Amino acid sequence: MKEIEGLDHALEVLRPKWDEFNRHFDSENEKFIALLQQDHDVLGRVLKAHLILEHYLTAFLGQTLGIQDIDSIRLSFAQKADLLPSSGTAASVIKLGIKRLNSIRNKFAHRIDVDIEQLDINAMTEVIHIFRPHAVFGSNLERVEAFMTIAVTFLILPPPDLQDAFAEAFSQVHAYDHDLEQVN
Repeated sequence: MKEIEGLDHALEVLRPKWDEFNRHFDSENEKFIALLQQDHDVLGRVLKAHLILEHYLTAFLGQTLGIQDIDSIRLSFAQKADLLPSSGTAASVIKLGIKRLNSIRNKFAHRIDVDIEQLDINAMTEVIHIFRPHAVFGSNLERVEAFMTIAVTFLILPPPDLQDAFAEAFSQVHAYDHDLEQVN
C-alpha cells in the first residue's frame, strides 16, 4: 500500500505543461533570489534604533508615570509613544519623531524592499536641525540614527535638582501633528 496515491495521475496531467511550469518557477525564483539578496543593513539599523529607543521610552514612562513594572502592562510601541506628553516637557519635542520612527519600522516589518530615502522623516529632521544644526548626514538612515540619539537623551530623566530647569526650559513647547492639530 502506498502512502500517497494518485501521484502517477497528477504527473501525467502536468507533464504536457512541464516546460511552462519550469519557466514560471524560474521567473518566480529570480524574484525570490532578488528579495533574499536585499541589503539587510538598513533593516537591521532601523530595527536597532527602534529597539534602543523603546528601551529608553519604556524606562521614561515607568519613571514619569510611577509604574514600577511597566513591562508587565505589555504596551505596544505606538501606545508608549501616545503616552508621551505633547507639551511642556523635553519629551514633547521628540514625540512626533518617535511616532515617525515607529511608522518606518512598521514599513520594514511588512515590506522587505523599502527605500528609506523615499520615506518622510520630517518630524525627525526638524529636531536634528535644532539640536545638531551643523551636522551633515548623507542619508535618511543616518538621520534616523541621529534622531534616535537625541531622543534617547531627551528620555533620560535628569537628577531631581536639574528637573526644574528642564521643566522651565520646555514649558512653552507643543507638538502638532501634520494637520496642525495639537497632539494629545
